[in-house]
Amino acid sequence: MDRAPLPRSLGHHEDLTYTPVRPELVAEVLADTALDAGVYRHPVRYLRLRDDLPVDQLPLFEE
Repeated sequence: MDRAPLPRSLGHHEDLTYTPVRPELVAEVLADTALDAGVYRHPVRYLRLRDDLPVDQLPLFEE
């Protein structure tokens, strides 16, 4: 397992433990980009699995 830093602005003072995984499924989500004082106003919502999109043909996520 690895450690990921959490944003201090969210009140977290410890790193989060996570386990990297290999992507095998593609999911469609709905994300609102509205911010309120630097914090996202709405959570990301899961819509559906996308069986028509192979993982290896999707663009890489970039921050």
